Amino acid sequence: MRKQFLFLGIGGMGMAPLASYMRQRGDIIYGFDDAFPSDLEQFFEMQKIIICEQFPEKIDCVIFSSAIGECHPWMQMAEKEGIPTLRRGHFLAKFCKQKKVIAVTGSHGKTTTTGMLIDHLSHCDYILGGFFQDKNKLPAFYAKENKYLICEVDESDRTIESFHPHITATLNLEDDHVDAYGESKNLDAAFEKLFSKTRQAVVIPENSERLRNITQNLKTPLFFADDLFPEKKNASPVENGMIVRKVLEILEKESDAPTISREIFYSPIFRRHQFLGVINTENQSIEAWADYAHHPTEITHHIENFQSTHPDQKILLIFQPHRYSRTRQYAREFAKAFEGREVLFLPTYGAGEAFLSDGTTRSILRHLPQTTKAKYIESLKDFNLQEFLRNDSFQLILFIGAGDIYQRAKDWLSAQQIFYVKENLKVQDITFQENFSLKRRNSFQIDGTASLWIEPESEEELKVLFQLLQIFEIPCFVIGHGSNLLLDKFGGIFISLKKMPPIFEVDRSLITVSSELSLATFSRRIATLGFQGCEGLASIPGSLGGALCMNAGAHQQSIFDQLVSIKFFDDSSGKIKIISKEQIDFGYRHGCQKGAILSAQFSFTRTESPQFLLEKIKAKAQWRRETQPAQPNAGSIFKNPENHFAGALIEQAGLKEITFGGAKVSEKHANFIINHEQKATADDIKRLLRLVRQKVFEMHGIFLEREILFASDRL
Repeated sequence: MRKQFLFLGIGGMGMAPLASYMRQRGDIIYGFDDAFPSDLEQFFEMQKIIICEQFPEKIDCVIFSSAIGECHPWMQMAEKEGIPTLRRGHFLAKFCKQKKVIAVTGSHGKTTTTGMLIDHLSHCDYILGGFFQDKNKLPAFYAKENKYLICEVDESDRTIESFHPHITATLNLEDDHVDAYGESKNLDAAFEKLFSKTRQAVVIPENSERLRNITQNLKTPLFFADDLFPEKKNASPVENGMIVRKVLEILEKESDAPTISREIFYSPIFRRHQFLGVINTENQSIEAWADYAHHPTEITHHIENFQSTHPDQKILLIFQPHRYSRTRQYAREFAKAFEGREVLFLPTYGAGEAFLSDGTTRSILRHLPQTTKAKYIESLKDFNLQEFLRNDSFQLILFIGAGDIYQRAKDWLSAQQIFYVKENLKVQDITFQENFSLKRRNSFQIDGTASLWIEPESEEELKVLFQLLQIFEIPCFVIGHGSNLLLDKFGGIFISLKKMPPIFEVDRSLITVSSELSLATFSRRIATLGFQGCEGLASIPGSLGGALCMNAGAHQQSIFDQLVSIKFFDDSSGKIKIISKEQIDFGYRHGCQKGAILSAQFSFTRTESPQFLLEKIKAKAQWRRETQPAQPNAGSIFKNPENHFAGALIEQAGLKEITFGGAKVSEKHANFIINHEQKATADDIKRLLRLVRQKVFEMHGIFLEREILFASDRL
């Protein structure tokens, strides 16, 4: 029987993959996070995980992250309702007892090493403690018949002692998480207990004296991984290939072990040694990299690795300390890790911890040797990285830390890249507008600005524009009439094809039309020619290009019904291509998702009196006015589930006219969310959407799939 779980703090890197694993098992997963990350929205929707706005009605157990305290309102609500609550680590240890767990442990390097094992053990269950850089590779995998499970076992919250692994692979052990353990001996005792509960084998690095001492009386078979760097006796290597190799050697002797692949290929991990792009200044190009390193040992190795591979290049380090307790504990060690370097220090990222006056970045600065060239940015609000870089000549920038430094790095890089595009557009004499208001460019009429708004006037200009964007992989949003769109993310580059040469060519029954033409105009002109098949589309707002992108339809007619081919600019190849209808993987509310659609060709065979067709269009327009709201909206919010109408399900759940901030479910049609009195924000609309989905699922057991597009899906 399926169980229903609520994941509190589901946006965390340890929580989201576990939630995905449980969903793949067939359980019903609800999730809540006080600071829900928008970049995970699509991931959770694909997994059919329900993000909540209200405490769910029926829950078997609440799983909470270490960032959630007992005083959290939803924890108190669970206690009041008598619902069991389990910390993430305790829950993971409990439910995986029936599996042969390959546990990856240690102070740092766990996620990278887990990723290595995942790549070597084909079709083995796994739960990564983060995400792969390849968004198509899930951070968790479940198959009912698998006996083995690879997962990280995190010591940070003292749940490590609850596990009974089949194999424990420990990469290193250093004092950390002083808030949880206090003294070193308590941390050692926790690992010793884990090792004693391990059934088949414990693997440790050969050079770790501390781990040797802990395991000297161990009864479980102990294996040593050869030291990759024998000259470094006081620290474990960042690369843990030897640990992986030893685990594979042990598994090779087990008859029921998963298939082992010897192919040397490691899937890059999100925020681990991740290339971000190139920052261009007036004088040079600078490579930008990011890494999750947040412990002095990790940072030391990370810097040394870059220094060894780029010996003649000048490196700027930008570091954000993570947690006040860790910063206080390791202030001297952090200072030593950056000795002799050029460092830009950011304020400590608290990660939900209570403020500690001696745990701020300034505690590190006090211990810096004179050989370190440091600058402290106390306020990030007005900091301009581009201006800062003009004063020096760097070839590499390393963004280091486990807080929000990655997003800051992406934002800074995006701002610089937009500056680069802008300067090149001037050279190419392509017009653009900066800080362009998007309020009148989306039918929700949500206020916000685009960093650059570009309206190319020819295919050649469009080609030049995409070539510029491709150089540094700058994301952009090709926007039509904005009628099926929620602009939940602003900034960035928006492209409109409004000024491209209009096309409406008739060759007997073949008609070629430019993508910017509105569906209403397109349908009326087709009807005027006496062709049947588009009159039901006339009531749909938006452009032809948008309709082809979404496979828009109404009144039993679809834009793809008469389609022959689509001409589009392929932003990946930089070429203009034509594809036939048969080459497009289209379906219900899913059409052509390739590049920028320029035009389309249609074929019509059935004819009728133009007057008759125009009267049908007029009647359908009248029907729309009578049944759909006039206030700003983006059309149907959800797709109709099989054998159901989304609007009816929403209405049956009693959600008509329910509001969230300035967003409101329409009283005319429950599958429409309106910008009530034009006061709604994108966040209001998204949160109301989540609430509607949650309540419909609780009543009907149906997960409503989103029909409207979010800008964050593509930017």
